[in-house]
Amino acid sequence: MDIIIHDGRAIEEIQQEFAKEYPNLKVEFFAEARHRNPMPHPLHPALLMHPRKLIKECRQSHAKGMLSIHPGMAIEEVEEGFWNAFGLHARIYHKVGADWLEPATRHWSLEKQNVTSLESNAESTLERI
Repeated sequence: MDIIIHDGRAIEEIQQEFAKEYPNLKVEFFAEARHRNPMPHPLHPALLMHPRKLIKECRQSHAKGMLSIHPGMAIEEVEEGFWNAFGLHARIYHKVGADWLEPATRHWSLEKQNVTSLESNAESTLERI
């Protein structure tokens, strides 16, 4: 999957593209922190950017281009790719029941985390029946 990044794109467009490929994962973008740490942790919820905001509103670097994402990439690689190429603070979350949580296994591939979340959610649905 290739995601085109430029200042005129809305965050929700990127989120929708990502969700089509990985329905049990989601990518969120955060306002650029005052410091230049690429992966501030934890990211404060107040910095979460609204999906209708434009990319230009959450970064100071205005590079445009394409980020190639494939299923074998680690979650942390994707987040670092958004930062290194485009100055975007991105976090990937996985679905657990009705909640979206930061994975403790950031070294897992997107595919593995997506499938694990799907299986976990299927099991919890069956338990409720």
